[in-house]
Amino acid sequence: MSKQIETLIKEYDLYTLKMAVACYHSGEYNRINKARDACYTSNNSIEYKHGLMLDVKADMASLRQQLLDDEATEGKGTIVGVKLSKKLDIFKSMEEELAELEDTHKNDRAVYKKLTGETWNPPRKSGSNTSASQSELEQIDKILAKSA
Repeated sequence: MSKQIETLIKEYDLYTLKMAVACYHSGEYNRINKARDACYTSNNSIEYKHGLMLDVKADMASLRQQLLDDEATEGKGTIVGVKLSKKLDIFKSMEEELAELEDTHKNDRAVYKKLTGETWNPPRKSGSNTSASQSELEQIDKILAKSA
């Protein structure tokens, strides 16, 4: 790690650095958009990492079962054991990374709140009620009929 990076880490916390990045840009609109973008990005990173971790968990479950099956038939299971050990190491590293991603997201949200006064929340997933309900359509029809 370079001396400059070490100095930054020692002198500034993550919130201060994130706020500095958002405030580097001119104008309130740009600053808020940079803060919002950071929230989207860090949230998406967490969701992606969760998905990867689920895949590794599934791999570990499968390998663990293979190891149990191999032991039951008095096989050595050496190759499966090595693969399982590697998956465990990967999963532990992912847990550490996830903790850092969550810290980053917490700080991104704090910057957004400071700049806007609002709490950032992730958008609703597409497909989760994307079409208007019958009640909403009736309300829309009434509104449109008023303007005709």
